Amino acid sequence: ETMNEVLSAPADSSAEVPEVSETLGPVPVAGLMQAAALLVAAEAGGDQAVTSPAYRQIAAVFAEQSGAKRCKAVLAAIGVPEATDSQGESMRSKLKRLVARGVLVEAEPGLFELS
Repeated sequence: ETMNEVLSAPADSSAEVPEVSETLGPVPVAGLMQAAALLVAAEAGGDQAVTSPAYRQIAAVFAEQSGAKRCKAVLAAIGVPEATDSQGESMRSKLKRLVARGVLVEAEPGLFELS
């Protein structure tokens, strides 16, 4: 939906469009493409939950920083450095849900990465 919305928006010739490198910074484009493809596939399969803003934010963390991550590292990356136990459990639940839907894999217990 977001991609269609952005692509169908009328182009404003007076608006300044930033360079791709300015908007992405040091983010590896391959990781973003992989995460986007996984989320689009989940949405095409009828799974609206994993395309919510919270799940897109989690996918972006994995796309931006390659390698496997633990729950606390994901929380820190989204701006929650001192997470409470309930925030940790909520994030762990979301990560497990993304594993069940094929977006992430759990390399070993508690260690998640893009599939």
